[in-house]
Amino acid sequence: MKYYKSNKKKIINYLFFLSFFFFLPFNIVQADDSPLKIRVGIFQNKPIVFQDELGNAQGLYIDLLNEVAKQENWQVEFIFDSWTNNLERLKQNDINLMTSIAYTKERDSYIDFSQENVLTMWGQVYIGKDSSIQNILDLDGLKVVILRDGINGINFQELCKAFDIKIEFLVKDNYEDGAKLVEMGKADACVINNVHGYELEKEYEIMKSPIMFNPFKLLFAVPEGKYNNILNILDSQLKGWKQDDFWTIKEHIIHLDYVQDIIFERIYKFKNEESPVITPYFPENNKIDNNKFNTINDILNSYKSKRNKQIELIKELKDSDINKEAKHDQYKKYNIELILNHLLFHDYWHMYRIEELWLTKDEHL
Repeated sequence: MKYYKSNKKKIINYLFFLSFFFFLPFNIVQADDSPLKIRVGIFQNKPIVFQDELGNAQGLYIDLLNEVAKQENWQVEFIFDSWTNNLERLKQNDINLMTSIAYTKERDSYIDFSQENVLTMWGQVYIGKDSSIQNILDLDGLKVVILRDGINGINFQELCKAFDIKIEFLVKDNYEDGAKLVEMGKADACVINNVHGYELEKEYEIMKSPIMFNPFKLLFAVPEGKYNNILNILDSQLKGWKQDDFWTIKEHIIHLDYVQDIIFERIYKFKNEESPVITPYFPENNKIDNNKFNTINDILNSYKSKRNKQIELIKELKDSDINKEAKHDQYKKYNIELILNHLLFHDYWHMYRIEELWLTKDEHL
């Protein structure tokens, strides 16, 4: 699996034609030159997969599947339903393929998953715009909406159990209902994936809290023991697509080192400016010199030095600095706590990818 940018146009540009068939028991087999008919479950999870106002299937998964369908002579029928209903359809073999799904041990008992990661996401807690919730402990005794059978709800319940936090969970069949309840003041927070949550922020009076947790991989899935020819083709296509966006271990570490300067500058603004203004950072617009360092140890020493500077600067912050709110075009609220939350999560994600690259056999990269 490779690090890549989730961009619709790049999906179309980098998908390659790989034609082969796997005639295995329970596979869907094409007769002669007739199209292979596949029923695909989708639900409202914009922009990853969703149904638009005209009833058309849209999103990252849809673009990907449509391109593969052209190459492989597939006839795809998209079945729109709730997440829970489509999961049940998959169990009953009423659909051949499920989109936007994460692996769990329980699901593995009745589902076969693809191997190639489509997208990496994480759970995000959303709150009302006037809410003062800042960390997971603030949720003790409150009402939180989760998606029925959704991976983020499952992970969040386990997280609360580990911290002995007592929450009244309200279970809904879609993310929109959770956002509505928070907007109406009938729930204190809702748990959504970070990507779909960004879309719902535009439609409802909700905002990100600093609480984010459990990154996970989005995959495809089929009923257990069936249609593995579909998964094999999708994995091959995805693997070919990702080749041009591969980040080596060294590039991940260089990126980590580079970002520390940006974080230091932001913390410095909070310390020295009454009304800090933060410039958004977009990696694709900032080219990094990957030949700046001779060895990995040089990069790690630089990273360590920068992190120590950050810690010393944080120690100098006053309560008034910590309570400041900065202007940031990407966020409705932006403060020191959010910076540190993002910093730790960002570093964790890249360290996870470094470990994955280090441990994975070359033929599976």
